Amino acid sequence: MDRSSLKAELFGPNSIPSASQGAKLFASQNSELPTLPVALKHPELYENYPQLRNIDAMNIRGVRGIPYEAGYREPTADFPGMIDFGGLRGPGANNRSNILHEVQHAIQGLEGFAEGGNPAKASLAQGTPAGDLYTSGLADWVKKRGIPNEVQMKHIEDWAKTMEYLRTAGEVEARNVQERLGKPPELLSINPPFKTQDVPYKDQFLRWHKTGWQYP
Repeated sequence: MDRSSLKAELFGPNSIPSASQGAKLFASQNSELPTLPVALKHPELYENYPQLRNIDAMNIRGVRGIPYEAGYREPTADFPGMIDFGGLRGPGANNRSNILHEVQHAIQGLEGFAEGGNPAKASLAQGTPAGDLYTSGLADWVKKRGIPNEVQMKHIEDWAKTMEYLRTAGEVEARNVQERLGKPPELLSINPPFKTQDVPYKDQFLRWHKTGWQYP
């Protein structure tokens, strides 16, 4: 998908009829989405990863009125990738933290690190983390509470997909970037990344683009 097609998908009247006037104005006056350096000033980052200068960055979900989500679209042959930084607003809002979380996903792709995930796209198929969590969670529910109804089944499914997301190594790493952001160097030096991550290595699911899942 090229940038013009992506913009039509994101801002088109049929795709988001509730889009704000600001979004419509942006769509009508701009043929390009803004690039990451517009949203994130970070010279050291671009020096080490010059490819990131070309990634698009936009508060798409914020424009749509869904302010607390963010995301990363991987690059393709004709598209440099895109970071949606979620458009956090109000007291304590930290768009820099949100952006750096998504930037870490871009770096994972460049370096060949374990990747992040998306609970909305998680599969409950056997042999996937969400699928195995769902199977064990359902069995535990039946043992303790009996046969679940439709609403309860949906709850178990959502729980399994969310747990897969939270325990996926790329997501743990990206959240750790946020956790360590702004901390003084002397504090970081005595607290290496494995100490500040919120899921220990032994409980993480490793997701690889080409070979699938690896997990305990």
